[in-house]
Amino acid sequence: MVGREKNTKQVSTLEDRISQLPEHLISKILFHLPTKDDVRTSVLSTKWRYLWQLVPGLDLDSYAFSNFYKFVRFVESFISSNNESWIRKLRLYISHDHGMCDISSWIDAVASRRIQHIDLSFDLTYQPDKIPPLTLRLYTCETLVHLRLYGATLVDAEFVALPCLKILHLEYASYPNESTLEKLISGSPILEDLTIIRYLAYNAKVLQVRSQKVKKIHIDHSRVVIDAPLLQSLRAKIYKTKNFEIINLGFFTKLDIDVVFISHRTYDSSMIHDIITDISMVKELVINNGIWKDIFLYSKSGPVQQFRNLSSLNAEFTKSDLELLPLILESCPKLESLTLELVKDQYMRREKKKKPNVMYSTVPLCLVSSLKFVEWKRSIPRFFDSDRVSCLDKLKLAINGNEDKSYVISWIDAAVKRKVQQLHLRVKCFSKYGYCGMPVSLYACETLVSLKLVFVTLDDVDFVSFPRLKTMHLSYVWLSKDAGFERFISCCPVLEDLEISGCANAPQTLRVYSRSLKRLYIGYGYSTQVDSVPGVVIDAPQLCFLSIRDFKSESFIIKNLKYNSKVVVDVTFGFKFSDEASLSSSVSSGITLIRSFLSGISKVGDLTIDWQTFQIIYNYSKSESLPQFGYMSRLCVSLFSQHLKGLATFLESCPNLKSLVVMLFDYLHYQELHPEEMNQIKCLQSSLEFVVFKLFTGDVAQMKLVRCFLENCVILKKLTLHLDSNSTEDEIVKKLLEIPRASTKCEVVIVKN
Repeated sequence: MVGREKNTKQVSTLEDRISQLPEHLISKILFHLPTKDDVRTSVLSTKWRYLWQLVPGLDLDSYAFSNFYKFVRFVESFISSNNESWIRKLRLYISHDHGMCDISSWIDAVASRRIQHIDLSFDLTYQPDKIPPLTLRLYTCETLVHLRLYGATLVDAEFVALPCLKILHLEYASYPNESTLEKLISGSPILEDLTIIRYLAYNAKVLQVRSQKVKKIHIDHSRVVIDAPLLQSLRAKIYKTKNFEIINLGFFTKLDIDVVFISHRTYDSSMIHDIITDISMVKELVINNGIWKDIFLYSKSGPVQQFRNLSSLNAEFTKSDLELLPLILESCPKLESLTLELVKDQYMRREKKKKPNVMYSTVPLCLVSSLKFVEWKRSIPRFFDSDRVSCLDKLKLAINGNEDKSYVISWIDAAVKRKVQQLHLRVKCFSKYGYCGMPVSLYACETLVSLKLVFVTLDDVDFVSFPRLKTMHLSYVWLSKDAGFERFISCCPVLEDLEISGCANAPQTLRVYSRSLKRLYIGYGYSTQVDSVPGVVIDAPQLCFLSIRDFKSESFIIKNLKYNSKVVVDVTFGFKFSDEASLSSSVSSGITLIRSFLSGISKVGDLTIDWQTFQIIYNYSKSESLPQFGYMSRLCVSLFSQHLKGLATFLESCPNLKSLVVMLFDYLHYQELHPEEMNQIKCLQSSLEFVVFKLFTGDVAQMKLVRCFLENCVILKKLTLHLDSNSTEDEIVKKLLEIPRASTKCEVVIVKN
């Protein structure tokens, strides 16, 4: 019975904390769920009963209803209710009963309510020719950003104006002619992402895609001429003839090309030549296995194709294709960065696997003159077996799988021998083998400048020395019993950038002593220990940036922090609290720890405090005085409206504050700030020049706080409101005009997100 009561209490506490979130945050969460799931939340509690109706979007599948009529009635009821509010998203999957709904009237309604995202899918399995045509209003929706139509019927339009449209996906849509699509494209001046997929039509006319902004194109079963100087990504399916032509590709651009040959080996050499012509001038190229292999098979019949401008190549390979690697390197004389990803060959599943034979007749020019960065995304053999690569600047490995990863040790050892300067390693393995170990040679690498390790083991070795190491990032690293962070840090005399997060078997107390460290990031729980740990000790007099996000450590001792440094804190001092009473009790028992922490950061120049830490500091300030933050010029804080008096108290300790950023969340209770309290805050009278509100909704608490600053900040120059997506700008402006300002030079700026 005791166990059950304990579990019940924990669940109840969690539900209460979720329910206490501001309504606009709950609405944002529900916005990303299907409407069916949103409606289900109405049974959680009385507060949640009608919250789903505030969500500015509709995401429905007609098959989720017992009959199509109920689906239609639900959509029409949603659109007609609160017809003054915005609707940001309309995503509908409409069954084969599509003839029974007036889809045009729905689009007309949402288009007048600032719709941003329209996604309509029609079931094509039954009477696709009966799908009702869409309204002309769709072509002149000024707020539309994302339009996806599957199986829809488009009508021709004389005029198209979609000034905000960035994404246009047309899949198996029917339309009168290619001119309709060309008007859609030309009428979307900032279009960036275009997809056109249609049924195979041999009589289709050529589609002219002319856009100064489009970056990504996916075409299927269409003949397209592309005039897009900013194009970065092209995906196309080729049957027997090349169906695209690029006539204006930006010089020295980046191109991600993925060409799929449906009938493999049916192409001719002229088609491959055309593709080479399209891409030969690019500077950065990402290309899939099929087309890359075909290009170099074509090159075997003549001189090697030269990509003279290519400096970065990201390519897919199968094991059998690795024999082409020398040819590829020979064709890229200026190559600086090479990323290879090993993929399975779907055409050789039943054939006997053959070990590739990678042979170099001559040393490719890029190996001795330009190649600086190599990244393997899968196990690719023999690169480190060759002595031709005498120097390697950067090695980046990302390896997944449950097999034995011991071969990685030999690779790292080979990289150290080649004087590697940047080593970034991520070896994720969930098996009996555990984390991958590191070779002894790594611990004394004299050339290493940057070391980033994820999911590896660091052992206790006799000698550690990183004389040139400036950057060290350790995430989810297993430390052997005696291999502590303190030792690694002390062996890095020029270390400047250190990140630590989620490490297993970490020391009970994290000690960071460094005379050179400038940036330190301690991630969410630097240790994966289940229980709370004693704490963190930092002594780094050159530290300019410190970020601590730690919910387990009990104490934070910070010594010799540099003047005017930047600090980001999201800590709870190991407290576990569910309400104000339990928090007050925890703070009372931890006053000494909090006092020590605040004293350690009192010289900060730029401070960011998360809402949980601020709540703890506010409770602390009720019984203890806060230290003076005399060097602080910028403060960024998030808090709930019932802790506003804590903000006033904190500002009193910042006499020279110039810039304040506030993220205020609404709550059931609101603390009123009185004029006499504001008058006691020195910075409002003498130094505060800039105030910024994030996620501003215009609710009562936020508007009252804005009034406090406008009426009391004597030298305020600018107050900026970053509106939440659900905010009503006109109403906010009307309220702002009614507020008197203490500063005659104050400018109020409204920013729409």
